[in-house]
Amino acid sequence: MDHHLLDTQSAADLLGISVRSIYRLSASGQLPQYRVGRQLRYDEAELRAVLKSRHARPTAV
Repeated sequence: MDHHLLDTQSAADLLGISVRSIYRLSASGQLPQYRVGRQLRYDEAELRAVLKSRHARPTAV
């Protein structure tokens, strides 16, 4: 299975959040990341799973 790795800006665009939020979520362990040299990369399939789980959460009333 091929893994399509995204750079930080592309990951932010996919999730509809800022680059700063990507870094914050990565640092807190809420977003899976991979290091390629000194750069961070994000697996597109894993990001889509995170996005799907975020939308599936029930909202508090």
